[in-house]
Amino acid sequence: MIRLTKKEKKSLLIGGLALSVAAVVLSAVVLYMNTLGAAAPPEFITLEESQRISFKAHLTDETPFGRPYLNSTSDNIPLALLDRIELVVDYMATLSSPAQINFLDSATITIVATQNRGVAGADNNPVILNRTFPFCRDNSKMTNPEVCPDGSGSSTPATINGDIFSRGQTYELYLRPYLDFVVKTTESYTAYPINATATVSFQMSANNMGQLRSLMTRSVTVPMTDDNFKLTLSGEEVRSRDFYSPVRSFGQVLVLAIFGGLLVGSLGVAIWIIKKLLNKKSPYRAEVDGYLGDYEDAIIKTVTPPDLDNYAERIAVESFKELLNLAVSISDPVVYFETPKAAIFYIARDDKIYYYVVKNPNYRDAGGGKALDEMEEALLLPEKKAKHKLRIGAKKDSKKAVKK
Repeated sequence: MIRLTKKEKKSLLIGGLALSVAAVVLSAVVLYMNTLGAAAPPEFITLEESQRISFKAHLTDETPFGRPYLNSTSDNIPLALLDRIELVVDYMATLSSPAQINFLDSATITIVATQNRGVAGADNNPVILNRTFPFCRDNSKMTNPEVCPDGSGSSTPATINGDIFSRGQTYELYLRPYLDFVVKTTESYTAYPINATATVSFQMSANNMGQLRSLMTRSVTVPMTDDNFKLTLSGEEVRSRDFYSPVRSFGQVLVLAIFGGLLVGSLGVAIWIIKKLLNKKSPYRAEVDGYLGDYEDAIIKTVTPPDLDNYAERIAVESFKELLNLAVSISDPVVYFETPKAAIFYIARDDKIYYYVVKNPNYRDAGGGKALDEMEEALLLPEKKAKHKLRIGAKKDSKKAVKK
């Protein structure tokens, strides 16, 4: 049984009070949420979104067109003169009333390759490749479509607590890495020509604590194997969503924040105190473990008790530090042995044994018998001590008989 000091009893009392406060706070929160906090009706909010894509197909030679890029879906873009396609995505969201909304944007590219067998119909022109990868903002240095250089394809989350949000992103699409991937992946399909397209999709998700789940997607499709091609845009450009959002005044939010802080703080204090008490060691155990841990290189643990009959002189040392100093000076280890009664640290040298005993105050014994030194007392277990008493008594009786 662990005995608690006054300080520990005080800590336990504080922990109990902390748990009581936590229980009261939790009850208050539940009451508040079911009365005043629930009194405010949810608000009907409209979310209007727009996601517009503009592009510039940069050319290696502007002579045929008199300008360095083409930027219309009606323009025929020559693949041989294409350097890169710059894609600019502008997203905007407006709310009819302020609300907390979490936004997350992402971009992917899907590569599709089919065999061109010259016969109309999907069954006659089978898909031989369909892979989707993260789309990198700059893929000019990309060597593996599955990995964006410098993490340029990572999504960026954002949270607003208002009525408007906007984000603009610029991407650079180089077709060469994806064309190389198509050629490598479909090299075994040689019977018919291969048609390949790259579709870049931009997604923006909006979430309002489960009340609103919106995902808006716009895509750009590029025919990669056509000598001259047009870019195709698809997906919703503008849309509207309605949702309900719980309405709470500043005072209600402040009260909930205070309640929550008190609850977390009270539970934290209570848990800390309880863990400390559960992990508490007795002073005896703490002292012994401290020696074993701090001086493990100088101590040898043994399960065999010393045979005291082998030593003519037993010398009790005042402290463990004195015993350790002796061990250092004579270059001998400290030997450790423990019984239910005590922990024994000793050094055996010639016919002398130097020892330091840490008694276990939790061990209870009847005592009595011949006066023993600490080493003998620590090594004698109850059943051995009883035999020892009988032997001593027998010697006394025999001595009396001689005197008579």
